[in-house]
Amino acid sequence: MIQVYSPENENYDMNGDAVIEAESCEIEFEMNSAWELELTAPSEKNKEILVYEAVIKVPTPYGKQLYRIYNVQKDDDSITASARPVFMDAKDEVMILDVRISSSNGQGAMNSLFAPDGKYQGYSDIKKTSTAYWMQKNAVECLMSDDENSFLNRWGGEIYYDNFDIHINERIGSDNGLRAEFGFNL
Repeated sequence: MIQVYSPENENYDMNGDAVIEAESCEIEFEMNSAWELELTAPSEKNKEILVYEAVIKVPTPYGKQLYRIYNVQKDDDSITASARPVFMDAKDEVMILDVRISSSNGQGAMNSLFAPDGKYQGYSDIKKTSTAYWMQKNAVECLMSDDENSFLNRWGGEIYYDNFDIHINERIGSDNGLRAEFGFNL
């Protein structure tokens, strides 16, 4: 079930403002990049609810995830909404003025970025120690920009978004020794 929350509704623990019967809903998971959702629905039923900055809750392989709409395209028959994980809102809400991290592991760097009682949280199992200096950047830039001091450039890892949390671990998922290959086990 795909739920939509109006831009003013931030109570994501409850049901959304509307349920969408989508013609298509595709999510592109690209490693260490922003995930993208593209939803297409009939326009006559959904033109009032699929709007800029509304939030879509969709079932994914990682559980129910929240995506914020950043682009809406309407035509006579359908509406297509493009959305990113709500964690990406941190680029406008979490500003890092001056943080110097010295010889810290991945979780130590995350703790320096996000307040313990804040809206956004960061988690990492990376044991490697490194040093970084972040000044006048937003949290998303600190984590994954092209800057040499970004988390991904200093500590490495793979990103997994979980609503208002971000996990950057050595590896997302696991290698169970299985392979899917045409003619092998299919």
